[in-house]
Amino acid sequence: MSSLYAQSDIEKEVIAQFQQDFNAQNYAAIFEKFSPEAKKAIPLNMFEKVSKDLQQQLGKIQSLKYIESKGKETAVYKANFEKDRLKLSMSLNNDQQISGLLFTPYIESTAANNKTVNAIQGYPKAIAEKIYQATRTFPEQTQVAIAVLDQDKTHYYGVQKHKDKILAKANQDKVFAIGSLTKVMTSTILAELVTQNKIKLDDKINPYYAFPFKDNIQISFQDLANHTSGLPRLPSNLEVDDDTDDTDDTDDTDDTDDTDDTDDTDPYKEYHAAKLEEYLKNSLELEDANNSGKVPHYSNLAVALLGQSLSQSQNKDFAELLNEYVFKKYGMKNSYTSPDQAAKQLVPAFDAQGKEITTWTFDTFLPAGGVLSTASDLTRFAQAQLDAKNAAVQLTQQATTEKAGSYQLGLGWFVREQENGTKIIWHGGNTAGHSAILMIDLNKKKAVTILANVAAVHPEMGNIEKLAAQLLQE
Repeated sequence: MSSLYAQSDIEKEVIAQFQQDFNAQNYAAIFEKFSPEAKKAIPLNMFEKVSKDLQQQLGKIQSLKYIESKGKETAVYKANFEKDRLKLSMSLNNDQQISGLLFTPYIESTAANNKTVNAIQGYPKAIAEKIYQATRTFPEQTQVAIAVLDQDKTHYYGVQKHKDKILAKANQDKVFAIGSLTKVMTSTILAELVTQNKIKLDDKINPYYAFPFKDNIQISFQDLANHTSGLPRLPSNLEVDDDTDDTDDTDDTDDTDDTDDTDDTDPYKEYHAAKLEEYLKNSLELEDANNSGKVPHYSNLAVALLGQSLSQSQNKDFAELLNEYVFKKYGMKNSYTSPDQAAKQLVPAFDAQGKEITTWTFDTFLPAGGVLSTASDLTRFAQAQLDAKNAAVQLTQQATTEKAGSYQLGLGWFVREQENGTKIIWHGGNTAGHSAILMIDLNKKKAVTILANVAAVHPEMGNIEKLAAQLLQE
């Protein structure tokens, strides 16, 4: 793949030293090269654990082959381990410190030899070209549903790839799994209950459980909503390849203990309340006990526990809370909590090669990633975010953490406040075969929703977020 930037001598030096230190298990030396922001985002003990587990699973790095540069700061490499290969993205700041480090599955790109034709008709030419460039390498029959809300007007730009052509398709009412975008809805329920004085953000969740947490660990509702609880990404009694969820900008590797009955094709389906209780009573641990509630460490477990705690506090099923405070309130008539409910509206899930796979179902982890929705419904949800009189949504948009890189966390939302006063909120979501993003410019009162039935591990999946950013700037 061609690039405007080439690998610099500094990058060559840093990546060579990284390989040497990683293979020697000298993780502290790598950590010392992190920027101050990166050190806050992932503490040394967490980085050492993730790195050690990765090396135990895959062995040493045999080679790091430069692939491309993304902008001036990030270089992408093919990392060949003894047992597998991954894609490594490493970012350096102006002081040559490591400001970003991300391992993801490696899949060969087909962009260079792609012959897909732009056959989009009926959309503005410039927008059609942006959509074509972002989607042309996706598998056959991939659908992408796009909604652009600008003030009070909504424009839909759906497409589908068919016989090596990108064609316009009216799919704004088709259902896609939205993955971790669900987390914003869970935090919206929290905010509704807070504004109704039913609970407080700093209330501990512990009194809502009939058993003590291991080591009497105390956790608040806010700590769960803004990812500052210190909980790990997943509980140790759940095994899932969490590389499909890329909403965390700091660390996308994960390790979990083996379980006997996890279905790899639908990994969250059998994780019921009894397993969560077992974990909380016997295995609960905080990865950064000294975080003091300020630096976000992204955790699916935290938001699953948040949803269960909200349910416990109101004596209602979480799906009932979701229906009452989100779906019904904002007129989201085609949003669901299981694939079966969506029936024929559901767009099938595809893996990175275009093979149809199972659409995930959720039980206890529903609050963290189980909602299915449409571009039109999510536009209604986005419209609500622009309502200055809606106290609950305004509460979710307020930054509650220190910066992690260029962003902070509100309640659910990633928040970026720029020097010119622009405030952007967003959240993405990925399952094994669906991807989603909702990005909102609060100053311009503009929102972009993109849903796709393509796996997060597809090598060009980053095009979806880039496209959302481009359309937001239009």
